Amino acid sequence: CGGVGMFLTEEAYRAVKLVKPYTKRILLVSFSGNPALTVVCVYSPTEGSDAEEALLFHQDLRAAIHEVPAHDVLLVVGDMNAHLSRMSPEDSGLYLHPISNRNGTFLRDTMVECDLVAGNHLFQKKTSKLHTFTSDGTLCKSQIDYIMVRRKWRNSLRNLEVVDSFGDVGSDHRAVLGFIRLSLRKTNRPKGQTRYDFTQLKEDVDFQDVYSVEVNNRFDVLKQDVELDDASGRYGAFVAAVTETNGRLLPRKRKRAHDTAMDDPRVHTVREELFEAKRAFFQEPTEKSRCVVSEKK
Repeated sequence: CGGVGMFLTEEAYRAVKLVKPYTKRILLVSFSGNPALTVVCVYSPTEGSDAEEALLFHQDLRAAIHEVPAHDVLLVVGDMNAHLSRMSPEDSGLYLHPISNRNGTFLRDTMVECDLVAGNHLFQKKTSKLHTFTSDGTLCKSQIDYIMVRRKWRNSLRNLEVVDSFGDVGSDHRAVLGFIRLSLRKTNRPKGQTRYDFTQLKEDVDFQDVYSVEVNNRFDVLKQDVELDDASGRYGAFVAAVTETNGRLLPRKRKRAHDTAMDDPRVHTVREELFEAKRAFFQEPTEKSRCVVSEKK
């Protein structure tokens, strides 16, 4: 039924200014920069899905793209489940498929309407570097994952590579890497709240006395600038006194290191079982071995 997401580096995350799930198959993320960057991450219905569903997806995609300011660098990336072929003898693009499928026709219409160019067809690559998907059932290779860019920014796309980066997670897709020249800038965000460790203050009576004296002394200084009948001002002075005392006397809480799922030995075991099943399938592609691969996934 779809579902899309996006992984970001810390630097890219700090530049995010908008995240908008347009539909369950379309996610729009905008980044601050000069120029600004907008990435539309998509997952298209498969070729075997109902034609109306596929057409509705492209209508939604076009509507999402039309919301992006014309001066933004626009990337549309994801699994389009589409085969694109040469449009005419004058088309100089480098294609894997000789004929477009139904989804390819819908995608071509979207590209024309939204003035998009598929980066997959811009750079000379070996045939083995063109396919992005291998079918578990037939072992047929196809090009269905794309990075598309608004035509006016096509020169910002410096290169595109297809690599086997997802093999260790058992995916039948390959990663499509786009190398883009642009400048991101940090989005101003509220500073995170400092968290202090109050353990010693809870357990150490002598430290409690020191802490109380420090807060009282600081409050006596701060309240001198506040009118006697100004309750809000006096409260603000008290909060400031506590905050400053915390910063001087209390240690900050350490961030806890979280174990990732990839470090779990059970994940390693299941992954090895999947690799073994896939090796057996490629050596002897039978219905039984294909079912074993699907089960391990």
